[in-house]
Amino acid sequence: MEKYLLLKLGMNISEVEKVLEEKITAVDGIKIGMNMNEVEKIKGLPEKIETSDEFPEMVDWFYYSKNIVYYFIDNKVDDISFHDFNGNYFTNEDIEKLLNAADGVYEYEKRNYY
Repeated sequence: MEKYLLLKLGMNISEVEKVLEEKITAVDGIKIGMNMNEVEKIKGLPEKIETSDEFPEMVDWFYYSKNIVYYFIDNKVDDISFHDFNGNYFTNEDIEKLLNAADGVYEYEKRNYY
C-alpha cells in the first residue's frame, strides 16, 4: 500500500514500474508498442497532437479530458503519462500527510527531525 502513495501525476511508465516494482503492460486498454491506428480505434482522436521539427519521429497525443498523454516514436506507443492538466498537483505537505496517515504518524514535523 505504501508504494502506491509514492505515485505522482506526470510520472511516466518506467517511473511507475520502478515505484511499484512490477511491469505495467496496459493503461486503459493501450499497450506499449501499439500503433496510432490501434490507439485511435480504442481512444478516438486526441484533443491535441504535438510534433517537433527537431524530432519528426516523435508525436504526442494529449487527451485532456482523461489526463493522459500517449507518446509515439515511429508511430508506436513508446510511453504513457498521466497529468493533471488543471494544475491540481500534490504538494510536498500533501504527500507527507498521506505518508504519515499510512504509517500511523500524524505529526509530520517530528519526522523531519529524526
